[in-house]
Amino acid sequence: MLQRVEIGGLIVSSDPEDSLISYALGSCLGLSIYDPVARLGGLIHSKVPVERNSRPEMAGGPAICADAGTMMLLRRMFDAGARKERMVVVIAGCGNPVKAITHDIGSRNHTITRKVLWKNGLFVHAEDVGGDRPRTIQLDIGTGEVTIKSRGETIRLT
Repeated sequence: MLQRVEIGGLIVSSDPEDSLISYALGSCLGLSIYDPVARLGGLIHSKVPVERNSRPEMAGGPAICADAGTMMLLRRMFDAGARKERMVVVIAGCGNPVKAITHDIGSRNHTITRKVLWKNGLFVHAEDVGGDRPRTIQLDIGTGEVTIKSRGETIRLT
């Protein structure tokens, strides 16, 4: 079943029939983590880099912030039986689609996520980040395959 991960959303699944998908990644972060032995995967769609409760754009799901969302995804994956040494990590999005914005949220989302992963002993296996094109990320739980779709092109990252 196709399960849509909305902005701020987080889904973890072990159902081989599931496919997790998140649309319209501009400056937002799409983070996919998959354990091929447990056949368990998760996906988040984060909007801003760091958690700050006083900002109005924080309204949304549990993974609205890349730092907290990444940690929450890791916890849920571990709780479901994933092992760190088997995790396949993919990042997508983190672009700068609106050139007039000078504080490049996408780059900051990318940097903070890589930092959180690194602090937890995880490294990125593949990524499709930056630029000005929107992306859709999809994780197939049955196979672990991650694909990125953008402007009529499909790229397989794993």
